[in-house]
Amino acid sequence: MARSGLLKGIRPTTLLSNQLYELELIHRATVQAAAEGALDGFGQPTITWVDETTDVHCRLNWRSVTEKLWQFEGVVADYKLFVHNDVDVPETRQIVDITDKDGVVVDAGPFDIISRQRFDTEEYHHQELLLKRAARSGRGKG
Repeated sequence: MARSGLLKGIRPTTLLSNQLYELELIHRATVQAAAEGALDGFGQPTITWVDETTDVHCRLNWRSVTEKLWQFEGVVADYKLFVHNDVDVPETRQIVDITDKDGVVVDAGPFDIISRQRFDTEEYHHQELLLKRAARSGRGKG
């Protein structure tokens, strides 16, 4: 299995692997869940995002992921976010307020989660989330 770029070339024991991986998680983020808000002018509930989990240890990598559909190619994800496997981050959530370990905002987001892949082997215990910057128009995904 190819490594994801973190700790490339190192084959530590499981315990050491987890400790080294923690050192690579140099960012913190907030996971938000969608909730129904006030009614809009048409009597429909708006979507409000509320903090569900804060101070999630993570690492944000800036890289575009493209897919080709027929003859057209388009960006499907702008970023890759690495988090521990023990963090529950369903694709219906969004990521906001990514900071460095000192609390300085790296990117406020919001980001939609395009996909999530878990790695739970002897060497790896993390998730890779593909993120796309959210474009909100009063209604969110939920």
